[in-house]
Amino acid sequence: MRKTQFGRSLVVSLVLTSNLVFAAPAAAASVPVGFTDTIVASAVPNPTAMAFAPDGRLFVAQQDGALRVIKNGSLLATPFLTVIVNSSGERGLLGVAFDPDFTINQYVYVYYTATTPAIHNRVSRFTANGDIAVPGSEIVLIDLPNLSATNHNGGAIHFGPDGKLYVGVGENAVSSNSQTLANTLGKLLRINRDGSIPTDNPFYSSTSGINRSIWAIGLRNPFTFAFQSSTGRLFINDVGAGTWEEINDGIAGSNYGWPASEGPTSTPGQRGPVFAYGHGNGPVDGCAIAGGAFYNPVAVQFPASYVGSYFFADLCANSIYRIDPANGYAISTFATGIGSPVDLQVGPDGNLYYLARGSGGVVGRIGYPSSPPPPTETTFVAVSPVRVLDSRFGTGLSGAFSAGVPRSWQVAGVAGLPADAVAVTGNVTVTAQTGAGWVTVSPTPSTNASPSTVNFPVGEDRANNLTIALGPGGSLSAVYASAPGRTSHLVFDVTGYFVASNAGATYRPLAPVRSLDTRFGNGLTGTFTTDVSRTWQVAGRNGIPAGAVAVTGNATVTGQTSSGWVTVTPNSVAMPATSTLNFPAADTRANGLTVALGVGGTLSAVYHGSSGGSTHLVFDVTGYYLADLAGARFVPLVPGRVLDSRFITGLAGPFVSGVPRVLTVVPGSAVPSTADAITGNLTVVNASSAGWVALTEQPTASPGSTSTVNFPAADTRANGITAPLSPTGTVALIYVGTSGTTIDLILDVTGYFH
Repeated sequence: MRKTQFGRSLVVSLVLTSNLVFAAPAAAASVPVGFTDTIVASAVPNPTAMAFAPDGRLFVAQQDGALRVIKNGSLLATPFLTVIVNSSGERGLLGVAFDPDFTINQYVYVYYTATTPAIHNRVSRFTANGDIAVPGSEIVLIDLPNLSATNHNGGAIHFGPDGKLYVGVGENAVSSNSQTLANTLGKLLRINRDGSIPTDNPFYSSTSGINRSIWAIGLRNPFTFAFQSSTGRLFINDVGAGTWEEINDGIAGSNYGWPASEGPTSTPGQRGPVFAYGHGNGPVDGCAIAGGAFYNPVAVQFPASYVGSYFFADLCANSIYRIDPANGYAISTFATGIGSPVDLQVGPDGNLYYLARGSGGVVGRIGYPSSPPPPTETTFVAVSPVRVLDSRFGTGLSGAFSAGVPRSWQVAGVAGLPADAVAVTGNVTVTAQTGAGWVTVSPTPSTNASPSTVNFPVGEDRANNLTIALGPGGSLSAVYASAPGRTSHLVFDVTGYFVASNAGATYRPLAPVRSLDTRFGNGLTGTFTTDVSRTWQVAGRNGIPAGAVAVTGNATVTGQTSSGWVTVTPNSVAMPATSTLNFPAADTRANGLTVALGVGGTLSAVYHGSSGGSTHLVFDVTGYYLADLAGARFVPLVPGRVLDSRFITGLAGPFVSGVPRVLTVVPGSAVPSTADAITGNLTVVNASSAGWVALTEQPTASPGSTSTVNFPAADTRANGITAPLSPTGTVALIYVGTSGTTIDLILDVTGYFH
């Protein structure tokens, strides 16, 4: 063992998982557009492994020795069995498997750390009687060598297509064990169902006793492995030391090299991995591979392109990844925001299940609706901004949001909005928060705080625009992600709604054009002063026709001498009841918006700050609505992530200042090839310099005068967007900051126009 245990082994995870998960209070996943994530069971403390019974029940092993049953979607209170274990470090109940003839013999197999006569790992068989093991039915199949260290136990057990039971055994933190045939540590074993040893095992004739069960050597800690049902292929996940995590092709008699090699190797006599990733220097920023499953179910639910893929998780990265063995092992991030995943299984329903130790232990299900509802095409009706939620004053909801607790409020049918509205656009503002974090607004209640809507530090009001579908009954929900016990108030102002009829207007996207810049006399000249409303012309300029009834765009404040807020409205209002953009002094800040145009095609804005304060205001237009049916209609989507450069979703690796990059939105998401534009949320993270990002239709190193989101260094900042797509379904992004600096970008899509 070369470095500290966690990430190089699993021990810290198994002991201190509660310290690892902060930002995802519900341990649910951010998944690709079109996929869904559901928490199947929670309060499963310290889970280690899971397996589906042939009848569809899901059995979950807990480290303390309890084997739990999830039946008909519910976690049963009484364990199937409880074995006496030593659960120090990585010891405990670590594996579970079902006999190929389970429907006949009811045999269930487990791998656990027995306490007598000395501490050692054991594989036993039990007989089921419904949801409970028959008392006294344990048959010990194999007792492994006595243990010294508490880590590197392995523990995965699965039946292969040959009907033999395969057992992953760690080297117990003694690396020399992996290369010797004198013990079973650091090996993959193969035994018969009754514990006897197959005579065709590769080392049968050169060993004796239980060492004849050795099938492959040179492993460090094979905590998980998986067989492909369609081919019988075996992938062994070997947890690495200080450098590499491995996925190995399981072939009889192989030597996988540990401790002489770790990761890719060309050493004669050693079999290198089919895929490996480094610790913090490759496509996966992780340190402990844990969980693996081939996607070859009988009932395929995922898109056809996923069939044959291999999913694996990394405990430290809190993520699930996908590799395509048929396409050069191309890797992509599949799901993020999972608190310490330890196992993956593809269920008989064709969904991907994950087991995670975060948030008290959860089982999650990632699905893809086989018959998604037809898209709802809508037209738009702009309104003067109205407030439908202000938890400070009992509008919509009363009292602050608590971290991790979703809440819902009514939107349709209130504040003059019609009951048949199916989506809205508006502005969400966070205020009086006691902890840094983020808020996620969604159509339905969910403890899944991803994808995020607005990110914020403590002590600063933050606003962001969003366009989003309404949930059943016309409601919206939100959850606040922060440290336990933290609270925040939330405000939501609506500037327009969408209806599934021809009653509204249709949309035309534009390449961004600047309609207002008070610094340079564009639209208006000179700064805004406190509480003085000003009006400028929008329609009839910059390619926006005189008949436009509303526009989408981006408002930016810069050069402000005091903190405050700006409200953009169709008509002049000296003291508006809503806000568009909140900000501190001396921080250039942007927010997207969709807003109705006033009489004659104008917009108005008012700045509220300290007495004598002033600010410049910039407004860029990205599209407009006409009161006809010839333009694009809006189709709301369940919010989904199409870009996260941190985790190779969409694009891999950070953006470098001055270098434009192209993101493919279509295909690969729920946005169709007929789409003209998208709505969503663009978030900047890991900014090493102050700067700005421009989102455009075509890539350019000189994005001109418009910008999408502005930010200082080291501030996670989001902005709602409505952006045109290129004819090939792409968008372009460029970061402009100090030369040589980098940022990461996230883009979540909430709908499209076509």
